[in-house]
Amino acid sequence: MQSALARDVLRGRRRVWALGLTLALIVGAMPLLGRTSLGVSQCVGDCNRDSAVTIEEILLGVNVALGLAPVDRCPEFDLSGDGAVTVDEIVLAVNAALSGCPSRSIIPPDYAQTFVEVRDCRLSTEHEGYYVRVLTDAGAAPSYRGNAPSLPAGSIVIKEEFTRSDCRGDSLVRWSAMEKERAGFDPSGAYWRWQRVLRDGTVVSEGPASCLGCHARPECAARDFMCTEPGPPRGAMSFVLRNLPAALLSITGSSPEDVYVVGADPATDNFGPYVLHYNGQRWRRLNSGAEGDLWWISLEPIDGAYYLVGEGGLVVRYDVATRQFTRLTTPGTQTLFGVWGTSAADIFVVGGDPNDETSGGVIWHFDGFAWSVVDLSAVLPSGVPTLYKVWGRSSDDVYVVGRSGTILHFNGERWERVPTESQRPLFTVHGEGDLIVASGGFADGVLLELEGGRFADRAMPGTPQMNGVFVRAPMAAAVGVAGSLALRTERGWELVDTRLNTSRDFHAGWIDPEGGLWAVGGDLSVALTSGMVAYSGPRTIGTELVDLSLCPAPEGPPPDTATVSFSRDIVPLFERHGCRNPTCHGGPFPSSGYDLRTYQGVFGPGAWARSLNACEVVPGNPDASFLLEKLGASPRFGQRMPANRDPLSPEEIDLVRRWILEGARSDATPTPTPSPRVGSTPSPSTIPRRSCNDAGTICTVVGTGRALFDGDGRQGQETSLYYPWSVTFDPRGRLLILDGNNLRLRQLEADGTVRTVMGTGFEAFPADGTLAAEAPLHHASEIQIDPEGRWLIAGNHVPAVFRVDADGRVYRVAGTEEVGNDGDGLSARSARLTTPFGVWPSRRGGFYIVDLDAHVIRYVDEAGVIQTVAGTGIAGYSGDGGSAIEARLNGPARVREDDLGNLYFTEVKNHVVRRLDTNGVITTVAGTGARGYSGDGGPAWQAQLDSPYDLVLLADGGMLVVDTGNSAIRWINSTGVIRTVVGRGTAGFAGDEAEASAALLNRPMGAALGADGALWIADTFNNRVRSIAHFLSWLESR
Repeated sequence: MQSALARDVLRGRRRVWALGLTLALIVGAMPLLGRTSLGVSQCVGDCNRDSAVTIEEILLGVNVALGLAPVDRCPEFDLSGDGAVTVDEIVLAVNAALSGCPSRSIIPPDYAQTFVEVRDCRLSTEHEGYYVRVLTDAGAAPSYRGNAPSLPAGSIVIKEEFTRSDCRGDSLVRWSAMEKERAGFDPSGAYWRWQRVLRDGTVVSEGPASCLGCHARPECAARDFMCTEPGPPRGAMSFVLRNLPAALLSITGSSPEDVYVVGADPATDNFGPYVLHYNGQRWRRLNSGAEGDLWWISLEPIDGAYYLVGEGGLVVRYDVATRQFTRLTTPGTQTLFGVWGTSAADIFVVGGDPNDETSGGVIWHFDGFAWSVVDLSAVLPSGVPTLYKVWGRSSDDVYVVGRSGTILHFNGERWERVPTESQRPLFTVHGEGDLIVASGGFADGVLLELEGGRFADRAMPGTPQMNGVFVRAPMAAAVGVAGSLALRTERGWELVDTRLNTSRDFHAGWIDPEGGLWAVGGDLSVALTSGMVAYSGPRTIGTELVDLSLCPAPEGPPPDTATVSFSRDIVPLFERHGCRNPTCHGGPFPSSGYDLRTYQGVFGPGAWARSLNACEVVPGNPDASFLLEKLGASPRFGQRMPANRDPLSPEEIDLVRRWILEGARSDATPTPTPSPRVGSTPSPSTIPRRSCNDAGTICTVVGTGRALFDGDGRQGQETSLYYPWSVTFDPRGRLLILDGNNLRLRQLEADGTVRTVMGTGFEAFPADGTLAAEAPLHHASEIQIDPEGRWLIAGNHVPAVFRVDADGRVYRVAGTEEVGNDGDGLSARSARLTTPFGVWPSRRGGFYIVDLDAHVIRYVDEAGVIQTVAGTGIAGYSGDGGSAIEARLNGPARVREDDLGNLYFTEVKNHVVRRLDTNGVITTVAGTGARGYSGDGGPAWQAQLDSPYDLVLLADGGMLVVDTGNSAIRWINSTGVIRTVVGRGTAGFAGDEAEASAALLNRPMGAALGADGALWIADTFNNRVRSIAHFLSWLESR
């Protein structure tokens, strides 16, 4: 029969015969319907795998059975895998056509052992709010992880869906699986078959279009429906501020660029409780003029003002427009924990007596003129417990919560108690629309929701004490002890891992209008310390905190009536009296846009002013300005300034006095500096993050970005610096940092902590024989180590060079206490120096001194005799090709000696690097003498530099130039070609944990190579020391 059928098919009667045979098979299969597919999970005959078998597919199977079509045209017919199609298999296909295909799970039974995790556990809005972990077969994993445009055919992606944020196995609900079919299967869905499988194995939905709508976002479709865009799991938070002196207790704002935080009074300063404002770039502490802890800030402005409440009956009004704080008179001294209102004539505050928590609670109401005490005796006849928060939807719908599970409601006429399931203390109430939530607890936490006139606990088992709650649809969040966080989803409240790993407690949370989640807290046990702010959301939040200062800042530009100009009068005056270098104000003078309040140097030592509880400059008040006292004949501390220079005349002092009286404002153009961020904080940049051990990767090692001294003993990234000027390594390989404006020499220990090894924070001339740990540093500018392991320190603000011997004692080795430029051929200890800014131990046994303001380089030999080797002492730029001692220099800063004895040095005011060879001939090797930023890729002598301060010689004859004014490190290779390798020519802070070529620096002033080939940079105006791993090998690869 088969041969006859074949002949007829060949004669053109194939469809008739095949159709007839097919119908016969269908009729014959009728008794088998419902039985032939038992135990068969595959849909036999489903050639295009669309979960249905058509008559055309059955005809194709018949042709395969007759040998008229290859089996690979429809492998789905070959159930047995023997390469042939039998009548039984065709019967199974007919059965599938009539009764439907059996569901076939895409998920292999052993996937948990054989598949690869390609995305860790995180919340997924595409998967109905479940936490999802993604796995693929090994062949698809590289493409998935690499965000390839398409996965190979046959790839299987399995998405495990959980109810818990840790994706624990017992919370698995279902799988969403997808298998990449051959081309031609549902082109609109990129050939994917989707399937959803319950935990018991039931396939509840499948097909080409069962889930594509979930991933319809363009960025998903562009990557083969792989929604793998980076981002932390929802709820994962990062610290923005941490370890502040006072706990932070409440937070609110109008946007992520307008955030207010209030907290405790640290009692360690005279500025009262913490009130912080964040403007989208940096945090600033505000002075409320109050004393005592502030427990809450109204969550919304009330008629243009926030209301702050705290201990001792404290209520403070903060006017947003005028930025003025006003303390209100209140009817008692109870501690107030909450405030809410609809207008300035309708404000409620709640609190209690700290000594009577069971019956000392209060509610006060302000009507715009006076406070009244709310009588609750009819509602709580046994006494009013401490009440913690008040919130409402309107003036006739107000809720108050407190101790013992107390919940009160005000309907506009009377107060009544609301039933609740819990007797635990309730600390916060908040809501939106129909959702009202009260949070609290003791040991176990409660999250009560208003349902049918009573509050019912909806916290999941194991929820810890929840101190704060905030609702902003569609989100609701509660925060509590040990940095805990609960989020409300469509399935209810769930605990979320914040990944903060802290024992400190959150006290309050806030959801900004963009959906960013903020939380504040600290050590809430007794002392109310260790304040912290954490954030989770789409933004990168600044970490710089501008603290309150005893000395107020000038505000705004000079008035039109000003008679004294800062840039035209004050700056030239001080330049005439010796302030011509960056040590006066931390930057090239006067281009850094400084103001005189920052004096830590020649004209007003800040340490002395602080010891008098005074300010160097008080705008508008010359008599309170310590600067004028130091310029006068008889200052209370220290010597008259400028030290060892001609004093200012009475007319010049009067000019300074008038400038201060007019507001001490600056009309100089400042250099903008982006807010520095903590290296561990994530950057919004598209630069990929790398390991700090990867070659060419830059990372902050020491410094927080904040310009202050905050003690020793902390880890490097937790230790603040204030203008680090120089870095080097001691004989044991430990990093030494000259922390310029902190007046200290710091050392990075092997355990990563930082300690002071020299400097006391006061400015003075160290006496011979003093222990380094007890010796002062007056803005020393460079430290180097001689071949015997001794420290050589350039004094800078004191005209001397010091050596610290192996016994840890300090000795003057060059210079006196008088300023000058003399003594050649005599003992270096009797010679006068002006501004010894650089020092370098010579291979000949002595050392070189770079005298910045004397415009010379001098050498002290092993016998201690000093001699000038370059410069005439007159500022200028001349002498190339001739004798170095007849050449004019201008502002030499640092010098280095190569193995042959040639010297290389920088000139910050000529903007060049010059060489002094062993024959005494001077030449320029980099820079044109004109300030600028150009020349990359060409000869270094044709390039423009801007105030280069330091240089590092390389073994191959090349060098690195610290191009300070251009905020860059520039490499001159052994053939003399210059190229920027770190920085971009503009000042800023960026690029940590990324390739150094993409980083931003901010006026770096020093650099050194470590023994391992890493480059260490004193990123001066970023107040950090940063390291580039395996720098030399990375440089060779460029």
